[in-house]
Amino acid sequence: MRTFNWVVWFVCTIIFIFLGALLLVFSAHLKGWINIEFFFMYLKNQPDLWLISGFTGILMVIITFSVSKIMLGRFQRERTIAFNNPEGTVTISLSAIEDLIKKVARQISEVKDLRCDVKANKKGSIQITARLTLWSEANIPEVTENIQGLIKNKVQDMLGLEEVVTCSVHISKIVHREDFKKKKTDSKHEINEESFHGAIEYGVQERKKAK
Repeated sequence: MRTFNWVVWFVCTIIFIFLGALLLVFSAHLKGWINIEFFFMYLKNQPDLWLISGFTGILMVIITFSVSKIMLGRFQRERTIAFNNPEGTVTISLSAIEDLIKKVARQISEVKDLRCDVKANKKGSIQITARLTLWSEANIPEVTENIQGLIKNKVQDMLGLEEVVTCSVHISKIVHREDFKKKKTDSKHEINEESFHGAIEYGVQERKKAK
């Protein structure tokens, strides 16, 4: 299967290089830099040109479908974890694990927000990358160690896996809780003021209509 993938990739590369070169030559012909009318006349006089063109078109369609199928299958394998039970195969979506990790992060008060990316490699290990937004009062070494252990243990316990689970943490933002509350309060005041002004204008229009 791997040899077939390499062959398909090689053929696709050759075809796209050929099409790109052909378009460059055709654009140069339209610009007047070169003249390839003799080439078109030569192709026109070839009796088997329709057969070659049809075969090439069919080959390109088959290759395109093959590449799409390979890429789709690879993407699906990368986004799921599979293991065998006595009753059959079980697959788990990596997005479900990401949702679980987000819920786990809510248990830590110093974490304001968490975004994560889960990957499973061919060896069976799971790699988790967590991007955190922390409150300013958080002790970064303590919080990161706590969340790494919590995520790792929760994922291993839920999946029942003995494979290696690694968790990398990246702190993308540190937010002051007071500033966040102030912005939230200011936005509420702005909404209330807009609603109040709207009510006044509506009342004025109603009185004008009544007059």
